[in-house]
Amino acid sequence: MPILTPQQQTLFERLSTDRMQNADVLEKRSMRGVKLRVIEKYSEQAQFIYELLQNADDVKASKARFVLNPAGLLFAHNGSIHFSITDPDTEDIDTQHQRLGHINAITSIGNSNKYEAQIGKFGVGFKAVFQYTSTPEIYDPPFFFKIERFIVPLLLPTVHPDRQPDETLFYFPFDNPQKSPAQAFQTIVAKLKNLNNPLLFLRHLTEMTWVSSDGCQGQYTKAVKVIEIEKAPYRVELVSRSFAPWFPRSRDAPVSHFLVFTAKTNTHPFSIAYLTQLEDSGQLAQVLYNQTFPAYCFFPTKETTHLRFIVQAPFLLTDSREGIKHGEAWNRHLIDAIAQLTADSLSIIKDLGLLTDAFFNVLPINEPDFPAEHLLRAVYEAVLTKLQSLEALLPTQAGTYTTKERAYLAENPDLMHLLSSEQLSQLVKNKNAVWVFPETTHHNRLLWDYVRHHLVNQEFTSEKLVRRITKEFIQTQSDDWLKQLYTYLLEKARYLWKYKHNLLKTKPILRLTDNQVVAAYNNAGKIQVYLPTAHESEYPTVKRCFVEHDKSLQFLQALGLDKPKAYEEIKYYILPRYQQPGEIAPAVMQTDFKKLVRYFLNCPWQQQAEYLNLLKNIPFCRASYFADNTTARTLPQDIYLNTESLNNYFSHSPNIYFLDSEFYAGFYQEFGTEPLNQFFKALGIEDKPRRIKIKATLSAQQRAEIHKEQCTYDYYHFSQYTYDYDIEGLDAFLADMNPEKSKMLWQFLLKLIEDNLGPEIFKGQYNWFYRRERYHEFDAKFLVTLRQTAWLYNSNGKCVKPADVIVQELVANYETESYAAKILIEKLEIQAERLAGFTDEHKVRLAFGEQVFKLAMATGKKPADVLEKFRRFLAQTEKRQSRKSGGIDAKVGNAPPKGSILLNYGVEALAGTHLSKGSMPLNSGIDTKTRNALPKGATPPNSGIDAKTGNAPPKSSISSKSGVEALTAKRAQLEEQLAQKIDELSQIEALQSHIIDTEEYSVEWFNALLELEYLLMTDNKNTGKEMSIKFSKLEKEAASDRMIILKNPSRHIPQFIEDSADLSLQCHFGSETKSFLIEVVNVKEFTLRARLKSAAEFQQIDLDKIHSAVIEIKNPLFILEHLKTAFRQLPCADDDNLQTQLTPAIEFIVGPPGTGKTTYLVREQIMPLMQTAAKILVLTPTNKVADVFVRKIMAEPFSTGETRSVQNWLIRFGATGDSEIESAGLLKDKSFDVTHLTKCVVVTT
Repeated sequence: MPILTPQQQTLFERLSTDRMQNADVLEKRSMRGVKLRVIEKYSEQAQFIYELLQNADDVKASKARFVLNPAGLLFAHNGSIHFSITDPDTEDIDTQHQRLGHINAITSIGNSNKYEAQIGKFGVGFKAVFQYTSTPEIYDPPFFFKIERFIVPLLLPTVHPDRQPDETLFYFPFDNPQKSPAQAFQTIVAKLKNLNNPLLFLRHLTEMTWVSSDGCQGQYTKAVKVIEIEKAPYRVELVSRSFAPWFPRSRDAPVSHFLVFTAKTNTHPFSIAYLTQLEDSGQLAQVLYNQTFPAYCFFPTKETTHLRFIVQAPFLLTDSREGIKHGEAWNRHLIDAIAQLTADSLSIIKDLGLLTDAFFNVLPINEPDFPAEHLLRAVYEAVLTKLQSLEALLPTQAGTYTTKERAYLAENPDLMHLLSSEQLSQLVKNKNAVWVFPETTHHNRLLWDYVRHHLVNQEFTSEKLVRRITKEFIQTQSDDWLKQLYTYLLEKARYLWKYKHNLLKTKPILRLTDNQVVAAYNNAGKIQVYLPTAHESEYPTVKRCFVEHDKSLQFLQALGLDKPKAYEEIKYYILPRYQQPGEIAPAVMQTDFKKLVRYFLNCPWQQQAEYLNLLKNIPFCRASYFADNTTARTLPQDIYLNTESLNNYFSHSPNIYFLDSEFYAGFYQEFGTEPLNQFFKALGIEDKPRRIKIKATLSAQQRAEIHKEQCTYDYYHFSQYTYDYDIEGLDAFLADMNPEKSKMLWQFLLKLIEDNLGPEIFKGQYNWFYRRERYHEFDAKFLVTLRQTAWLYNSNGKCVKPADVIVQELVANYETESYAAKILIEKLEIQAERLAGFTDEHKVRLAFGEQVFKLAMATGKKPADVLEKFRRFLAQTEKRQSRKSGGIDAKVGNAPPKGSILLNYGVEALAGTHLSKGSMPLNSGIDTKTRNALPKGATPPNSGIDAKTGNAPPKSSISSKSGVEALTAKRAQLEEQLAQKIDELSQIEALQSHIIDTEEYSVEWFNALLELEYLLMTDNKNTGKEMSIKFSKLEKEAASDRMIILKNPSRHIPQFIEDSADLSLQCHFGSETKSFLIEVVNVKEFTLRARLKSAAEFQQIDLDKIHSAVIEIKNPLFILEHLKTAFRQLPCADDDNLQTQLTPAIEFIVGPPGTGKTTYLVREQIMPLMQTAAKILVLTPTNKVADVFVRKIMAEPFSTGETRSVQNWLIRFGATGDSEIESAGLLKDKSFDVTHLTKCVVVTT
């Protein structure tokens, strides 16, 4: 136990108590970061070693030592200033007067006697030792103590046994739980081996040694060694000067060695000296060339030589002793002698094994540095003459040396490794040909050009290789060598792909399965070789071993080889079998069917329509006949899926074909239920009763009433122009009705609407010609049958016609809330409520009044204003009618104005007159050609849907008002709307004329186009900037916690929603509502797949408690408004032609959908640029387009030798709804840094 004075003892105890209190605070959770920041101040490992050395210098130590063992690190020095202690209560004053005790400072954080000229005197830097230890120990009599809890000093009872007299010793046990002793040992020993000038700037410390338990040690010490060269006319020496070696000796130690050649002329010695490097054994390793030297005349001069070795001679110098006199004959004599000595030294360099590729960098090889007037031009010429002589001085691939006539330089090292000397000799027709300079590449351009121009027979390139390869040469090579050739051509001969592609295509370098050697393409440019398939093929195919080799396969694919086209095999080999009569074995049918399905699931979407049309007309499907259960091959559109509901539906219609479930059962397991049913459905195999086209049954009188005898040619008897629709088996099914069958039919009808996306399926069509093609739509036969038949069950269980039931009575047994259900209710003319006491005539009047009222609501006008516009329009029409003959305007020869049929009929209804026999039905009596009198986008009459909001109208009846007052108000509103519509049409017509008369691509022309587009969008969409869709069902997607599925929408989901971002989703739980943000959505029929911006809060929600979810959508019209405003703010005159101001460095790719614009951009632009270190930004208008572009790149075959994984360079930035892109790791957010990438393709909106 050291002997402390009573005062020292008291001060130490008080200091220890004070630091314990501070440690308590420091260990609080809120203060832990302070400690960590202090310990981890230095990012470099073991940085505290410098701190310890600096502390030793601060106390005037001249020597220091480190001892490292697995348990800890010892550090000691002979400093003359020892540890002291001061009162902890006066530390502030002591610090200001720089008398703070050393123990006080070392147990503080950032509190020491340090001043600006000092670094690390027990300041914060010392705390870095706590990266390795938790209890550092200090031994400096009379104080022996350790530090715990980061700042608490505790006395130690005895001195450390390794402390020497007059030493201050620190010991750091490796007891930090965050770093193992082994880690600490390896980190510190590595640091000790690589200290960078540790004593350079220290004032007192002159020696530092270190030793570790693994045998390594370090300290800080000219030796001349004569090299015996037989019959050498000059002396060769190795002169070494070492500085601070550490043992065992390492080539990283700062030691310099020079190989010196000395000769004499007129008794005067002169020398050249090469800077060299030794092996660990002390043998010469190589000559270094990283620096140039001035000329020496015993001491360095300022004469620039451009030489990477030293020339030393007794030159006659200038008066300043800094330069060599150029005009002196003696100096010229010395330069000639040095030049000869340099040339002669090359033979000795070769004997010493130092004449490598790298050595040639030492020689004077850059001719511009040595012009004719240069002092040392003779050295350049002497070396070149020596290398071009008959002496073998050029290093070869085999480790020997050769002369210029036999030397060939490979374009790159891979070409050298590809071709042996024997193969090279065959190709260049030089039996002694050898590769030289095996380590020299284009990266060392100076040496490469020197060798290529002066030292070899010729440079051998990839193009020369391909041009000189013959069929006979390839036949003598092994398959393994061909794999190497393909790999080389793929990875290293890239310029051939860009500029000499045809050279590769027509060269016989491919070996077939029968070992024949052929070219990929014939002379006509047609492919003549294919990749092997899983089954035998009659096509010529390359040997399978090349396909199983990844790089060879990439080469073959880049060359254009592919497996025999599946489509061609299907079209020319498989389907013709099914066009012939006769049986086909089930095993053959199963094999063929696999190929058909596999191609459907993998073929590009652009080809799917053509493929399906081909299949639909061929009886390749195996089906069972419902009447007798026999099997047959039939056309797909004659077959139904074999479901229980369809079996029940067709129970009274035996002439039906069902898919042979037993035959196709195995395929469901192989391909999955959903993909296979998707294939069947695309073929026309239905999962619901089929809507079939039938002949229309319009009488001549009905047709005359439709076209009002204005008909030049009647298309009634042409089924492609005039047709009706029925539902297969409907009459038989309706003949025997019960509640379950009624529900089944209701569901079938809903599915029919959903699959056909709207109400158009309920219409037949009649066409005729009168000055132009005209058509009229009417209710389909099956719709009339459904209206006239009792098949719906009301709340009393009674089977009634649709007209005899109201919506409220259907709710219990039928789906009524979905978009499809509302269409069906409208088409069946099911009323929202009963109209007590109304006659049929009253109902007709009310229905038409509702149409006018909805028209007014859709346009935001009053009904009275709309009717006033109608009256004005009718007055103008009557004037024109007086000039018409047979319904044709005598002046202009046009048909009646659009809307006249609706208007005449509307006036009749409003005036209370009876409908004439044969008049058009209320729901469909609007000619499609004349329906334009309604605003575009207005909801059809009796739809039950608010045309403005998409929701059902409030439950209010027109009967609650005075009949005359209500009808008058609605009529006025309708007339105002009609006048507004006429104004809009006039404005559109004026804009169209203005665009035709204005210079194309001028600013004025673009402004007119934008205005026209805005009017047309306003005409076709709601003018409101927002709409909402309510969903009654919400599900989570299993594959991702951020993906949800929204089902049962309250209205049709517009496709433009996919172009929107950051949508608002409101989930309703009774009286509570929670909002979530949606990044991106995908529409699929009547469902919406949405990606949440954050899933954390949503995961806590019980979906069963959500009774509805609402999405707010901005109408895209507002985007066009912003575009119009921004375009008008451009600093351009109206007559400025924007096309002429385009930069020439711009390319446009134009074409309609499906013509391959994206494919061209990926294959012809993006992928070739990826062969270089290019960085490409792809901007798309929407997230969906961005996903399509990324998927196109992912599907693209690679034609280079780079990794097939696109994760290294393809980045999808932003939001995506594509799970495959996300799972591939391509989706990045704002935190991702692209600047570190050498090449990339960033795709975003």
